[in-house]
Parts: sequence; structure tokens; C-alpha cells
Amino acid sequence: MIIFQKENFFPDINLVLNEIKSMELHNQETFNKRNNDNQTWPGFRSDLLSYTHHPALLGLLLLSFSNLKLKIKIKELTAYIHLRTQEDNEKDWIHTDSWQYSLLVYLNKTNLNSGTKIFDNNSNEINDIKYVQNRAILYNGNYRHMGYGHFGNSVDDGRLTLNLFFNETTD
Repeated sequence: MIIFQKENFFPDINLVLNEIKSMELHNQETFNKRNNDNQTWPGFRSDLLSYTHHPALLGLLLLSFSNLKLKIKIKELTAYIHLRTQEDNEKDWIHTDSWQYSLLVYLNKTNLNSGTKIFDNNSNEINDIKYVQNRAILYNGNYRHMGYGHFGNSVDDGRLTLNLFFNETTD
């Protein structure tokens, strides 16, 4: 189910937040047009984090991930910042990700009325991970899951996450 949960994922969450909160976020329609894509999700999302546009943040993310000392070798990855506000509560749904693994890092202040729920194939809730600032959760992208309890109205007070999706190499 949950492969890994880590508190205090980033050594300095405030440094990370300053970088993240300066990023431009897009609604789904604008994001898909900018990226020639057809993704579906509620809320707002950054463009792909990359060494070109956000080298320090992506480097810190990968360093923090490697410090977990998991025996996972990343083959390919994609990462975004995702904001969901209280307006998005009714827009979310149970889904799976198209990547082998998903890593979420909860960025804003702790809100125990928010988090991520994991479901079995019959839509029974089997895990509830609470939204605790700087908590990272790693899980198999094939698990049925859903964010819930979206809150706030902006990057300063909303449900702000770093979403990393990746596949593992077989080498």
C-alpha cells in the first residue's frame, strides 16, 4: 500500500516554499494547451519541474528522495506543483496514476481535515494519510486513491503539494 512515509522530507521547508509560491500555476485547460497534453485533475498545476526551469528545486527534490535510501532506481520522472482549494472539493475523484510510483509532499501548514485516501478495488477505504506539512508519501501509482479536504483559496493557504511520478528501471 504505502511504500514509504517520511516526516520532514525537505531539510528547510520554508526555503522550498519561497521557490514554489513564486511559480505560475495553471488551470487544467491552460495547462493542457501550454503542454499539448490531455490531463485531467482539479485545481491548478505548475508546468513540469525541470533542471531548465527549476534546477535548485528539482535538485533538492532528488537529493531528498535519494536520502530515503530506498532501493528504487528511477528510469523516468515528471514533477509538478499542485494546488487544490476549497472550491475543488466536489471536483475530485478516486483514480490511479499512469506511472509506476507516486510521491506526494504536503507543503503548506498542517490540516488534519485533508489528506490522501487509498482504496481497494471495491472502493473501500484502506488507508488515510493526513496532510501534515513536509510529510512525503510514496505509493504504487496503481493504487486507487483520492485527495480530499481541499482547503484555502491560494498558494498561501490552500492544499499545496509537490507531485512526483516516476517509473523504475529494470536494470
